[in-house]
Amino acid sequence: RPLGQLQYTLVFASYLSPDELKKHLKNFSKKKIISVSVPLDLKNCYSTKLSCDDSYDEIISHLVTEHNKTRIAFASAHKTGSVEAFERLDGYKKALEKNGLSYDESLIFDGVFTYQSIYSDLQEKLKTKEDVKFDAILAANDMMAFGCISALENLGLKVPDDVKVFGYDNIAQSKKNNLTLSTIDQQIYVQGRTCAELAYKVINDE
Repeated sequence: RPLGQLQYTLVFASYLSPDELKKHLKNFSKKKIISVSVPLDLKNCYSTKLSCDDSYDEIISHLVTEHNKTRIAFASAHKTGSVEAFERLDGYKKALEKNGLSYDESLIFDGVFTYQSIYSDLQEKLKTKEDVKFDAILAANDMMAFGCISALENLGLKVPDDVKVFGYDNIAQSKKNNLTLSTIDQQIYVQGRTCAELAYKVINDE
């Protein structure tokens, strides 16, 4: 669409791998491309990078030192192929190591950034509350965190008394739900502004 003398196209891709996204954008590579959080090996492509490492480190450090939690699970969305899903899983692994905890594949649960996906996976793998071998769980986004809460409560566990749950994204529901959610704010507005500033620099050959 026209914006002054500029032509711009907005693309939202939560469920595409970098290779798939690159394939879709290849025909546009004669234009300058600004990518949010997904570095792409394309001509004329510029990108921002967001790290969740510090946030996950703070959460896991808090769980270990303040609450004596040592079995910390992760509700992952890596099966989507999304770059951010892999970065969040990797950030969780790094935070475990930094806080002296071992990575345990049995504590990884699979979803696709949706409430129902993680709820179904937990429901399938955890039949009774005795099957819950973790005392905290971090989710790749807030909707998955709500799915975790529902699945755990259905087993008769209390959140946060029995299991601590953390989300990611700080969506509106995390503040308005009956049970407010501890979550990470990735500052989408700031990311958008940063990309706009980057685009301005690119246009002006800076």
